[in-house]
Amino acid sequence: VEECCSLEQLPHHMPALKWLDVALCDSLEQLPQHMPALKSLMVWACDSLKALVNMPALESL
Repeated sequence: VEECCSLEQLPHHMPALKWLDVALCDSLEQLPQHMPALKSLMVWACDSLKALVNMPALESL
């Protein structure tokens, strides 16, 4: 997801998602709570993002 300045949230239920790259999403305040399979997360220039949630399978940040 890139350059979505008005994006405030992502879909809530993504149990099979393995990687997520989010860049330049200025309005995004939080990531979904339910991403148990997420192994790789890249977040860049998302100035409103307040916190990361528990991601038990995460290997790369």
